[in-house]
Amino acid sequence: MNFHHASKFTKKHSSIIKIILITILLGSGIFLRIYKINLGLPYNFIADEADIYNTVIKISLNYKFMKNLQDFAPPSYVYGMFPTYFLLICTMTLNKITSIFHFHINFDFYHVYLRTITAIFSLFIPFFTYQIHKKIFNKKQNSILVFLLTILNWKLISYSRYLNQDIYLTTLFVSSTYFFISYINEKKSNRSTFYLILSSMLFGFAVGTKITALISLPIILFCLLYKKKYKDTILFLFGIVLFFSISNPFSIINFQSFLSRIISMKTREAGVVFSSVNQNPLKYIKAFSDILSPPTLIISLFGIIFIFKDLIDKRQQKEMTDTSLTHIFLIGNLFIYFLFFSLNPRLVQRWVLPIIPIFFVYVPFGLNEISKIIKNKKITALLRCALAIVTIAFNLITSILIIKQINIGDTRVSAYLWVKEYLKDKDRSNYKILVYTNKGNDPFSSIKNSDVELFKVYESANAAEYKPKNLAEYDIVITYSDMKRNYNNDYVIKNYPDYNYSWLSFENEINNPNSFAIIKKFETVNPDLLGISNIYIYEKVKK
Repeated sequence: MNFHHASKFTKKHSSIIKIILITILLGSGIFLRIYKINLGLPYNFIADEADIYNTVIKISLNYKFMKNLQDFAPPSYVYGMFPTYFLLICTMTLNKITSIFHFHINFDFYHVYLRTITAIFSLFIPFFTYQIHKKIFNKKQNSILVFLLTILNWKLISYSRYLNQDIYLTTLFVSSTYFFISYINEKKSNRSTFYLILSSMLFGFAVGTKITALISLPIILFCLLYKKKYKDTILFLFGIVLFFSISNPFSIINFQSFLSRIISMKTREAGVVFSSVNQNPLKYIKAFSDILSPPTLIISLFGIIFIFKDLIDKRQQKEMTDTSLTHIFLIGNLFIYFLFFSLNPRLVQRWVLPIIPIFFVYVPFGLNEISKIIKNKKITALLRCALAIVTIAFNLITSILIIKQINIGDTRVSAYLWVKEYLKDKDRSNYKILVYTNKGNDPFSSIKNSDVELFKVYESANAAEYKPKNLAEYDIVITYSDMKRNYNNDYVIKNYPDYNYSWLSFENEINNPNSFAIIKKFETVNPDLLGISNIYIYEKVKK
């Protein structure tokens, strides 16, 4: 076999291996997103999901009878309506197909269907992240690593499994980013305009999903103006306004109401929230580490630092290229997101989901730059091997934990069903029940003599005035494990000591063996990757 044929043979087999790897990764990603995707149903524990689902079902089944335009405007349109209207189109399409074949669909199927659509939609995140890396670095082998990191990331998986704005925002942001950097690097005028229009459309939909997408606008405008593309700048801004209006029309129709609600939301939700308050300006460094894994974050930051250093050198030498501008765009987004949310007194990991894929883009480059510094082939090989092991191990462990958590089931459903069965005993039929929860759609509210209390967490809503009830009045008390975050953090302890003391007293009383005894507990895995609480059920001790 001559060299030419050997080379051809090697390339062929290399391509086959790549296809096999991508297929395995894609299959694993799909499985983790749709496995037992009915978890928690038919109950809507998540407010965002309940709002999207209820709106979609209401409009899709009743639109023929809606004569008032405002009937199509749910209260939550301030948060963005793209996911709602997108899923509405999917639902009405399904209804049309089923009506032709005379199929009957129940509400549980609708919910599973919409979750599945969301899970499939989220697969564009690893796809476009892969494409972004390939576009910038043109190394397919390294791009597979990027694909692996993205498709198996536990945070992206967990948010892909239910209806929420953040996973749609991330998908739209990443896809818009890909087309924008394609625009930056495209030499042909017609094609670059096409990419720009696609990017503006997707970005407009992103803003129509969540108004915080506008965080990226200054970086976009900088890139356009740096290239002196003034007409393109106007075109992009027009595209944003147009597609935002299409995806969230009631923000225009009810503009005054929309604006006042944006302002009130800023006051209410961007202030101190007891359940998520964190005044540490570096809190999102820890968040990135938790989401990415510490080694992945460190290597990615190495890559970003080396790129940033190169950008400074090229700027000084006046050698800025389209590739340089691409890096400015990507790193600029990382910086502005980090700065914006670090200045916010809350720590909410889902807020930074849109920029998580950007970190993955720089992992292979960071690894290569570290290898250049070391200059020892054996150590470099060991380093690459160690990274591969750590990366695979991290994703494998988190995937196993997710599957384990799914198999355990939703503790909230299990607890509810157990209490219902427990109260069937005639001696307990008139038991008075107290439930403290932070879930807005708790099924315990359907149980007779139940008092379901939703924890107030917004400082602006006088949450500190919310004190525990007299436990002597109740036979059963049910608490959620994440409840402690609402009163047991440094900010609350310092600023509202009476509030903290009252809830600590509540905790001491419920754990007093002379007053209450724990009769059942439903615990999920630790760490909780899917946002499911441990639930503890206490019964009054009979004297």
